[in-house]
Amino acid sequence: MRQKIWLFLVGLCFTSLLYKPITFVWVSCAFLIHWLIDKNLLDKIRRAFTNKKTWPFYAFFLLQLLWCIKTNYKNEAVIQMERAIFLVVFPIILSSENYLSAKVEKILLRIFSIALLASLCYAFCHAIYSFHFLKDVPLKNVLLNRGQLSIATIWHPGHYSVFIAFLILWNYTHLKYQTVWRFIYILLFSIPLIIFTSRTVLPFCVLFVLLELLNSASKRTNKFKSRFLAILLIVIGSLLLYSIPSINKRVRDTLQNINNINLTVGDSDATAARRVIYQNNIELIKDKPMRGYGLGASHIELKEKLFKEGYQKLAADDIGAHSEYLKIFIEQGILGILIFLFLLFFISREFYKNIKENKMEFWMSLLIILTFLTDSMFDFTRFAVFYPFFWSLFMFRENEETQALTL
Repeated sequence: MRQKIWLFLVGLCFTSLLYKPITFVWVSCAFLIHWLIDKNLLDKIRRAFTNKKTWPFYAFFLLQLLWCIKTNYKNEAVIQMERAIFLVVFPIILSSENYLSAKVEKILLRIFSIALLASLCYAFCHAIYSFHFLKDVPLKNVLLNRGQLSIATIWHPGHYSVFIAFLILWNYTHLKYQTVWRFIYILLFSIPLIIFTSRTVLPFCVLFVLLELLNSASKRTNKFKSRFLAILLIVIGSLLLYSIPSINKRVRDTLQNINNINLTVGDSDATAARRVIYQNNIELIKDKPMRGYGLGASHIELKEKLFKEGYQKLAADDIGAHSEYLKIFIEQGILGILIFLFLLFFISREFYKNIKENKMEFWMSLLIILTFLTDSMFDFTRFAVFYPFFWSLFMFRENEETQALTL
């Protein structure tokens, strides 16, 4: 019975990802209550704290707690700690009670696929109704406009792309013997991924395809010919991809915008704005590289510096650090960033050990590392909960012979 409730709650976690973040938080609380109501609770606690794989999570959380106590930005620090608590909650729960097996994983994949497909259908239908029918915007313009499509969703289109890429990776690595269905799934979810055109996720997916083609070519008898054909396919595919209007426009806007830096730059000037933000983040780090400014300080310190440097519009836009690495470095100094990097290295190494059996876990961990480079992902409740959930669910999966569900 516990196993079936566990599966229900995990499935609920995956579906609630696509709705308001608070929904995921409440489901996580239900997950915690389920874990606590168990006659073997003391044994689970012992296993959770003696499992060495959980220690890097605890270390990073404790460091944040220490910086929270010492910081002068108490309100902002408390909000961050409310999100950081999941870095401890999920490793504790899923390292001591985890029923994930190949059979269960297939069920979860179907649940998440259906939930994401429903979410995408809602986003497209809402955009068509709001802009095509009510405002007479041409249908083609609506379907290719990432901004109009994302109005119907509850998060940034770039963030939406992370979940789409996750699902594509998951389907690709688990539909090994159903090639037709694999093609349909990947094609179906690649369309919105291309439309949303994330500067982080789309290049990552291209890199994944490139390496997969080269890896496949290296296994054939005539390796030189196979690799040549693979590279040719990549070049042709890249040219076709670039010809897609949404991608072409995104690339041109990025190249034109990157050097367009002036004091009137704002949040809408995405590339130029990030360049200004990164430069000012680095200057903040140079002033206090060892101990940082304290938990919750990055947003306020950056805003003050932007005002001081004359970027009034950008500061008024209330923009964040746009990089989890720079944010942690600003707030927690060199010790904080080193522990965080060690945590990411440790997670990636654990998933790499299992890469022959499951590529998705390792590649998804790399995608997460990449998203940290271009955005402060833990500033968003959805990712502050989902990333620890994903890491813990797959890292602490038990031996299938002892934990497989009977469904």
